Amino acid sequence: MPDDLVPKAPENSRASEAASQSWLDKMESWACNGAYRVAFCLVYILNPGHSYQEIRRGQIQHAVIAPPVELPDNADAELALDEARREVEMEEERRKAIDEKSKIMLTVSALLLAANSALLPLLPIRWLGLLPLAFVLAAVFLTLMYFRTWQVACVDRTTLTWGEKAKTQIAIARAEFECARSMAPQNDLRVGVHKAARRALVIGLAGLVPVLLMVAFISPGDPALSQIEADARLRALLQGPAGPPGPPGAVGPRGDTGATGPAGPPGATGPAGRDGPPGPPGPAGPQGPLGPQGPQGPQGPRGADPVGAPGIFP
Repeated sequence: MPDDLVPKAPENSRASEAASQSWLDKMESWACNGAYRVAFCLVYILNPGHSYQEIRRGQIQHAVIAPPVELPDNADAELALDEARREVEMEEERRKAIDEKSKIMLTVSALLLAANSALLPLLPIRWLGLLPLAFVLAAVFLTLMYFRTWQVACVDRTTLTWGEKAKTQIAIARAEFECARSMAPQNDLRVGVHKAARRALVIGLAGLVPVLLMVAFISPGDPALSQIEADARLRALLQGPAGPPGPPGAVGPRGDTGATGPAGPPGATGPAGRDGPPGPPGPAGPQGPLGPQGPQGPQGPRGADPVGAPGIFP
């Protein structure tokens, strides 16, 4: 929520005020600072162009502000006052229109949150349902950040001189014009934040479409069965202790012979076996050709003469 514009306090008074704050006030201050920073990040992503000071103060600062209306003292007092009030009413109607749109956006966001929460347990992939949920929550956060919150500018009646009616009406008209001029930057910022929230809501609605399609066309399993399959301890409790082994069943019929598989790699060579008994002699082969004549051998010794027979040699 926007801070009120107050003059800066002296350093010593601010130090004493900070020291006198309770822990609850400090926690609230930290939470507000964190909320403003989150809002600035969301607006910076979804509708860039706004500074942190604008988010903090609740009004546009970078836009060109219309110059103040200069009313002369001899102006038509009735006309000036009516025109000034019309300007204020225009800004009030503009603010009310933004609030009405914010109400519609909050209603749509509530419906999307309920639908997404109902579909989330049915998703086979749970984290897909968190994406549209995050954008819808961002839209709700930005809408509530500035919903029905504004800085009020009013006419300071203590400075008016009530002597002459015309001069008093001119002074009130000037103050009314200044009020309308101060309300315009606030409404401009609210329009920017509303646009960022609307974009987040549209993204969340677009992300809900695949969630619906997934739930419609992908039949999820039984949640109880999925939980049992995922929890080993629960399965052990449900199964109980193992019973004694049962008797062997009858042998079933022999199945068909399967196809011959591919030949495996050759095995390693085994050790040599023992020698077997000698086989029978084979048939004689054909006589080979006559070989060449060999060299003459040495002369043998002389034999003895036979008894009673004449000698042959002298």
